[in-house]
Amino acid sequence: MNSTTCIRTEIEYYMNNNRMTLQGLSEEAGMNKGILSAIINRSPPKSIAVSHLDRITAAMKLPEGALYDLYVDECFVTNNPNWRRLRPFILRCAAIGNYDCIEEVLERLADDLSYLPGIFMTAELLYQEGRNQAATMLYKCVAVGEKYQHSERLAMCQYRLFSLSIGQDQSVNFRATVQFEPYVDRLPEDIQLDALRELVNLYFTMEEMDKVIEISEKMVFRADCQHAVEMRKVVRTKRKIRYPVLAYRAYGYLMWAAAYSRKGNYEAGYKYTLLYTEMDWSEEREEDVHTHIAKFQKWGEANKCAFRLRLGEWAVLPDYVAYMSENEEEVLSGLLMMTESANKYDIDVDQVLNQFEDQITSFSESKWSSGYTEQFSPNRSLKFLTELGVYYLRRQRFDMGFKWILHSLQTSIRINSKSGFISCVRVFEEFRYVASPEFQLEYTRIVKEMRK
Repeated sequence: MNSTTCIRTEIEYYMNNNRMTLQGLSEEAGMNKGILSAIINRSPPKSIAVSHLDRITAAMKLPEGALYDLYVDECFVTNNPNWRRLRPFILRCAAIGNYDCIEEVLERLADDLSYLPGIFMTAELLYQEGRNQAATMLYKCVAVGEKYQHSERLAMCQYRLFSLSIGQDQSVNFRATVQFEPYVDRLPEDIQLDALRELVNLYFTMEEMDKVIEISEKMVFRADCQHAVEMRKVVRTKRKIRYPVLAYRAYGYLMWAAAYSRKGNYEAGYKYTLLYTEMDWSEEREEDVHTHIAKFQKWGEANKCAFRLRLGEWAVLPDYVAYMSENEEEVLSGLLMMTESANKYDIDVDQVLNQFEDQITSFSESKWSSGYTEQFSPNRSLKFLTELGVYYLRRQRFDMGFKWILHSLQTSIRINSKSGFISCVRVFEEFRYVASPEFQLEYTRIVKEMRK
């Protein structure tokens, strides 16, 4: 028995069981009686559009999508696959979360490369609508089936899959980054800038500072190329990237500076900070450019203070604390930098830590300002709370110190950060001799959990 007969049988059974006429069902479903009759009675029966199937399903008092499994066979067994029917069906499945049917459709289309353009365009629509799980399934289908390995479409699929897979798990982020990076240069030139921005952010969270410098340099170069192209255009086109082109150049310099700072080369970091704070924006023609100029100017002034703190110039601390107080999204990175510097120079910053006590508590509870991305926040929080633990341990406030080290140890396991785990273990072992039996037992329990 084929699937069309099954769907028709379900309809006929409902009508007979409820003593309902064709006219009655058509009124209940809000459908033309002739169309419904052609679906049920004509031989061969009329193909069912998914919109009609939804109306019939609702009229039969069945759950949404209850007949979708049968509809998959309807599309492939009784009729030749028709993308004009399959596309609306995939969109409906995505809307109600019926991913099994999407997978079934994609498996049946896998051998026919002619469907790849349609699948890709549908994936893009789902991506724009925020239906990420369904979009991921379609992008993977295209990536596997794409014949030309240097095609722009394959590169776009890999970029979308990369963006959709990024989260708090650092091992997942690392694999996604390594898999995607070879495709960056195959993306459309304008979209490359957004991709490079995401890559440089991830490499920064993974402490791969040489890669941050490499990607930052490439971002600056690509931004300059795109800017030169834009300047030759008589008529401006709608931009496809998130920010004005010159904002990517500035961001490249910013991350370049940040990487040198993490490597301890503060002089080089300061030099690149000047490059984005003193950058010429006069040729940027985007309307929102002034917003970005103000952001980079603000970040630049704060980072100049940060570099001076890292070099031991603590006279600027009040200015930096004032900046953090006025910019909630900068508190986490600011406290991280401050505690690192305090540990380096053995400076007492208790007053500042007390001032931001509420924010520190929120960081420990994985609550961050909306200014932070999902991959940045857990890593910065982990690094800060580890440094905070070191700060208290060195000042012989052992209960507070071990509390934050063990908290960070658990966080490193949760986000799968091997480097964070190793750092916490190293600190605990250094101070183990002053740890209470309770802290030692908790430490042993957490380490055993990691080894499972």
